[in-house]
Amino acid sequence: MVERTNNGNYWREEIEESTSPSALHTSLRVSPVNSNRDSWQYSDRLKWYLLSLGNGDISLEDVGGYPVSMRFPKYWNDTLNEMVENTRKDKHEWFCVVGVDRLNQRVLIPRRVAQGGLKMISHNLHKEQVDLAKEAGADMIIGSFHTHPSRHEYRGLIKRFFLANSLLSAHDFYALLVHDEEVFSGAVQTNKQDALIFKSRQTKVEKDMTYLPPGYRDQNSFADYWYRTLGYKYNPEEQTTERVDKKSVSTDEWNDAMWEVNLAISRKHHLAIYRGNVGFGLGRFYPPSTNSQYDDFLKGKTSKVPELPKL
Repeated sequence: MVERTNNGNYWREEIEESTSPSALHTSLRVSPVNSNRDSWQYSDRLKWYLLSLGNGDISLEDVGGYPVSMRFPKYWNDTLNEMVENTRKDKHEWFCVVGVDRLNQRVLIPRRVAQGGLKMISHNLHKEQVDLAKEAGADMIIGSFHTHPSRHEYRGLIKRFFLANSLLSAHDFYALLVHDEEVFSGAVQTNKQDALIFKSRQTKVEKDMTYLPPGYRDQNSFADYWYRTLGYKYNPEEQTTERVDKKSVSTDEWNDAMWEVNLAISRKHHLAIYRGNVGFGLGRFYPPSTNSQYDDFLKGKTSKVPELPKL
C-alpha cells in the first residue's frame, strides 16, 4: 500500500521534456484544444488539456476530436514501469491515480503505488488512493492506471495476452464511468502493452445504467451484460469470464471477443480508445482514424495490428 509521506515525497518529480510557451496555456484557458492536430506530445498539448480540465476552463474533447496519437512523459512511464515490475513479481494488479495541482500547474502521478487483488482493483482501494492523493495535495483526480498480468487463469487454462490484446475489462469501463471527476483510465500489461480510454463531451455518465434492469446496475452486472452480448458470462464468485455454452475457446477467439466488448461499450458511452507501448506512444483505435489500416483492423478485414502513427 502507499505510505503516507509529505507532499514532496509522495509525487514523482515532473521534468519538462520540451518547452511549453505560456501563450499556449493562456489560449487553452480561453478556448478548447485544437483537436485537428494529429498528435499530442505531453508537454506541448496533453498536459495543458488535462490541467485545463482540472481547472474547469474547458470541456471535454469531442469523441472524434481526440488526436490520432499521443505520448506520455517519462515521469509517468517511470511509475508505470514500476507497476509492471511489481505485477511480474507477485501476479497482482497494481494501481495509482493521476491528479492535478492547480496552484503549481502540475499533473501529478505518485512515486509509490498500491497493490490490488489478483484479478481486480476494488472500489475500496480506489477510494483509499483518491483520499491519500488529495491529502498529499491533489486538487482533483483526473484519471488512474492499473496493471494486468499477461497470464490469466481461465476455467483452469492459462490464457496468454499478446501484442494485440492490451485491453480493458468491462469492470474497468464501469469504474471510469461512475467516477465523475475522472476523465481517463489506463491498463498496462506485463508485456508493456497499454490501453487507455478517455471520456468525451458526448459521454453520458449514467450512474443508473438505465439500459440495465433495475437491481442489476452494479459493476458485476454491468460486466455480465456486456460479456453476454458476445456469448460470454461473468462469474462473480470465481471472478472469471467464460462462454455461456461452456465451450473452450482459442486465445484468438477470446481476444477478439474482448476487443468487441471494448468497442461496444465505447460506442454506447462515446469513449475514445488508445493502445500502444509504455515509453513509446499510443494510437487511437476508436473512433477509427482516417488511417485505412486502422479501419481494416476494426472492421475485421485484417488481424494484423496497425503500426502506431509516428509522433
